[in-house]
Amino acid sequence: MSAYLNLLITKGITFNPVFTWTDSSGNPVDLTGYKARMQIRPEKDDPTILVSLSTEDTPPEIVLGGTGGTIAVTLSAETTLALVGDGGVYDLEVYEGTVPNEVVVQVLRGNVPFETKVTQA
Repeated sequence: MSAYLNLLITKGITFNPVFTWTDSSGNPVDLTGYKARMQIRPEKDDPTILVSLSTEDTPPEIVLGGTGGTIAVTLSAETTLALVGDGGVYDLEVYEGTVPNEVVVQVLRGNVPFETKVTQA
């Protein structure tokens, strides 16, 4: 079961949260051998993808922390500045294997509003 967590992205600011995925006992989940992907869309069923990132990007925009269970997500200031609209919804999946035998777990999901920063260059 995924956790529901709202995020906030400020346009023009680097977005780099780090999450720790834990089991029901509070122990970090071993992410060794796993991959991850995340998308932000205006609405859940909207075909428009505002942001798509994964551990397989070059350089990776998601980095998994192995036995520590950490999931670090990074969007550059340039990427956040280019975001359009007021926000949307996201989910973050961790997976292993390949299609059609892929095992996928939705770790996080929620709303993600975009705001404009105060300091302008």
